[in-house]
Amino acid sequence: MIRLFIDCKPTPKARPRLKKGGGAYTPKKTVIEEAVIGYTLNAEMSRHRLVPTSQAIRVELGFYFRPAKSNKALFHIKTPDLDNLVKLAMDAMTGVVYLNDAQVISLYCYKHYHSEKEGIFINITRAV
Repeated sequence: MIRLFIDCKPTPKARPRLKKGGGAYTPKKTVIEEAVIGYTLNAEMSRHRLVPTSQAIRVELGFYFRPAKSNKALFHIKTPDLDNLVKLAMDAMTGVVYLNDAQVISLYCYKHYHSEKEGIFINITRAV
């Protein structure tokens, strides 16, 4: 259905912040990153003449980072947390790729820290 690489720095979903007078708001960085992912996916969906599906889907998310200069280990087990990276990407896809994230029946995700390019790999297929 959709397979693309979004050239951006993968950003985790930040927790909502509380206002002084009460209420909550989403941090600006989170809003911007969700918009970048959503806009790119929307353009790709339009290019292929696709609309948000209501069917069951499978999602693969790969988060690619440049290697840290101080860390030569095979795996980087520090922040950002994988679950927070996934939350931001999944929220950005809601209403663009699928109607509700409850439609996702399979999710495969990973972090890769030895990449030349930073970005998010997204592969979405219909569950058959």
